Amino acid sequence: MEAMHALTKVCPKCGRRYDSAAAFCQKDGLRLQVTHEEGDAYIGQTLLDQFKIEEKIGAGGMGSVYRARQMTLHRDVAIKILHAELADNADAVRRFKREARVCTALDHPNVVRVFLFGQLKDGSLYIVMEHLDGRSLLEVIQKEGALPVHRSLHIATQICDGVGEAHQQGVVHRDIKPENVVLVNRRRDPDFVKVLDFGIARVLWGDDVTVATQSGLVFGTARYISPEGAAGESTDARSDVYSLGVLTYQLLCGETPFDAASPVQMLMKHIHAEAPHLRGQSHGQHVPEPVADVVMRALSKNPEGRYDDAHAYADALRGAAESAGFEVHRRRAARPSIGPPSEPGVEVPASASGSLAKTPPMSEPPPRDPIQTSPTLEGAPNPFDDDNDISIAGLASPTPKLSKGARTIGMAFVIGALLVAGGFGVKTYLDQRPDPAPVVDAAALIASAQEALRRGDLDEPRATSVLGLTDEVLAAHPQDPEAGRLRRLARDQLVERARERAGAGERDEALALYRRAAAFVTEDAAIAAAIEALESPPVNPPTPGVRTRPQLVTAGEEITLVAVLEPGTEIGDRTSPRFVIQRARRQVGSAIEATRLEDGSYEATHTISRSGTYRLLFRIGSGTNRIEQSADLEVRRDPHQPVRVPSDPPPVTTQGSAWTPSVAPAWAPTVELPQVVDPAPPPPVQDPAPPPPWTGSVL
Repeated sequence: MEAMHALTKVCPKCGRRYDSAAAFCQKDGLRLQVTHEEGDAYIGQTLLDQFKIEEKIGAGGMGSVYRARQMTLHRDVAIKILHAELADNADAVRRFKREARVCTALDHPNVVRVFLFGQLKDGSLYIVMEHLDGRSLLEVIQKEGALPVHRSLHIATQICDGVGEAHQQGVVHRDIKPENVVLVNRRRDPDFVKVLDFGIARVLWGDDVTVATQSGLVFGTARYISPEGAAGESTDARSDVYSLGVLTYQLLCGETPFDAASPVQMLMKHIHAEAPHLRGQSHGQHVPEPVADVVMRALSKNPEGRYDDAHAYADALRGAAESAGFEVHRRRAARPSIGPPSEPGVEVPASASGSLAKTPPMSEPPPRDPIQTSPTLEGAPNPFDDDNDISIAGLASPTPKLSKGARTIGMAFVIGALLVAGGFGVKTYLDQRPDPAPVVDAAALIASAQEALRRGDLDEPRATSVLGLTDEVLAAHPQDPEAGRLRRLARDQLVERARERAGAGERDEALALYRRAAAFVTEDAAIAAAIEALESPPVNPPTPGVRTRPQLVTAGEEITLVAVLEPGTEIGDRTSPRFVIQRARRQVGSAIEATRLEDGSYEATHTISRSGTYRLLFRIGSGTNRIEQSADLEVRRDPHQPVRVPSDPPPVTTQGSAWTPSVAPAWAPTVELPQVVDPAPPPPVQDPAPPPPWTGSVL
């Protein structure tokens, strides 16, 4: 069962129908037109004498899906009927048959149940399956964005359980994406998972590989495809693990690891680019590190680096969740066998060329031996009465010979284009849907976004906000000018709020607003700088007081005078902030005008020419209205300035006093001078000796 939409696209020339994501007809190359289905011939009919078709619930590239009432059991079922124009397309029929046979071989609570399949009297192929009254995972992601960790893991592990059951049966899904997952309300669980669409599944076991399973074809939607799948190489269960990793990544942070403007660019990123770490995304920082590590391992470029299959990946997720304190439900076991038919009460008239799906008996999964076949899949019936049925590796086939249609490459499930090295371009289509981009009414979304901007719903709630509505528009029209304008207006509002919060000192609130604003633009240097500044540790406020920078002051060097007032000091109308330098209580020079900085401190530059002890004062205001702070200041002499020493000292006497030729006054009393003994004899004097001292008597 494929993702279906009520709106379909039709080729105006050949009339072939496609789902809403297709752009061009694969047969004629013409642009498809959107149309509403009218006058469906099946609506109102009763098929197989028990299924009354009541309404059409969707259409895809392969067929249409109807809700029907099974009158024998009084329940609703879904009936998928292959498009009539594809009935003669051998590749489309092969894919349809493959889906029917694979789904009947899988019997797990998280895999959609197939009750009946076959061929109607008019030749149309059909599958009867359980009707799922729920929401696709794509719808949930588009409306809610990133989901909480416990809910994301609850959904992801269920998907892994369903796909893991297929892996144990030797089946690779190869098209895992949100459209192929439906959430229903079962067992008191509103997020009970059902995995759909095994239409391009490949059976691993067996040697005779058909064209439908060869390397060189690219399967899966580009956003979720594995690197080896994008390169057209062979795929196995580890390819599904990569797709599951992409889907888990999206559930946890709201976006896939890679984004690109075209499917080809997306494929190239899957092949060559390394996925950004989950915790590095803006909405992925809350993901526990053990969980993020498991997801990133699933996204390894080399299949050898991934988990072996979906069950191993689910077990790793559960283990990481438990280590992080999250409780995740245990793996759901496959349903117990009740024997054929799998659904009692389903009766098929003899006139219908159909067969009931048989549920295989419960048994241990067969060993993974590439030369062994799957006994479970061998038991899947072939109700199409087709002796020339195309063999499927691993399944019993009435004849090993391939039909002519098996030699053609199926164009029903290829999208995109791959360029082959050497200058030769080979165009390969990857399914019919190049990207899961739903058809949108841009004008209506723009009007809703304008109304959301007036209401102030900028990014919450996501589905009805400017961000969510313009996201939908830009997904379909990346260059839409009005969507870009609305996003810029919303961003500016958030930036203005962030600045107000930052100015009020509310760092956390400002940071949250800047991050919300960053979601509206790809790059914004101002927002990035503001976020970086707010994420940095806050700078401690300066200490109140008066000081210099540098603290050690040298005479003759320019310094910065700094004054910081006590917190809460009111400046009022005080004026003339200034510094004053005093020495011995006297002012040295003029007052030095100070400048107030943004942080409330005051600064000025000055040079003190002489060393010594000073008093540094800061004053603002005058008289009784003056505020004053002061501190002692020690100014050192410049250590690099040489000290001047006289080269020729004056001569000395034996008593150590300087000789003078003057005559002592006559009135001086006779004094006996003490004898001074030098500790060491003085060096010999080279200069001429002075005249002998005067020896006259002193009166």
